[in-house]
Amino acid sequence: MNVVGETSKSAGFGVLGVSDITSRVVDFVAEGAASDGWCSRNQVTALATQRGIDRMELQRALQRATDDGRLEREGDRYRTV
Repeated sequence: MNVVGETSKSAGFGVLGVSDITSRVVDFVAEGAASDGWCSRNQVTALATQRGIDRMELQRALQRATDDGRLEREGDRYRTV
């Protein structure tokens, strides 16, 4: 369940596993990246929430992707590795 008490399915993005959400967030970072390859946290948040991923799940996915070496973090910016 997400923060507002909806399941992933009722929140509009089907039943996604943790790795699926993390993969989508990595894609959002790549999509929102500027010419230098970096994407701001605000841009990632905007892309993710437009597509039905709540902020708490986004935070967890960003942390997982960083821990797994799929994203690099510098301050409030991310880029794909």
